Amino acid sequence: MVSCRAKPGLALALTFGCAYLLSSGTALSAPSKTELAKLVTQRFIDAIITGDIEEAAALCARPINFDGEEALGGNVRDTLQAMHRRARTQRIVVKRVIVLSAKEAVKRFGKPPARIAQSITRHSLIAFARLNRLGLVVVLEPRSGFYRVVALSD
Repeated sequence: MVSCRAKPGLALALTFGCAYLLSSGTALSAPSKTELAKLVTQRFIDAIITGDIEEAAALCARPINFDGEEALGGNVRDTLQAMHRRARTQRIVVKRVIVLSAKEAVKRFGKPPARIAQSITRHSLIAFARLNRLGLVVVLEPRSGFYRVVALSD
């Protein structure tokens, strides 16, 4: 059985996935680190798009690096609210999300931009989200048994 100390929305996604696997007779295996990071990234972006600022904020580490600017507390919610307004006016849709280790990301795309490079460690997973109009880079770190967003850049 997969256990998850995530927010309710994410836990439901994992629960539904597990229920499907169990009812289909397929053996259940724990999701990989990259699968968990992808779920967190997708839920984070979805929360911004739908305006669920509390959910998006709960998925963030403290402090969080927004394109080179570190934010804490109320500043996190203000920045997420501004992102929601932009996403709503641009009608953002997530097309695809891929997750790589920091090492794999450097091999594939080169060094990260300086504005988020200081947030990346050897434990980081980097999610690349292809949106309908642009892209988003989300840096995730394991914190308290759960992946949290530590930095993002477009």
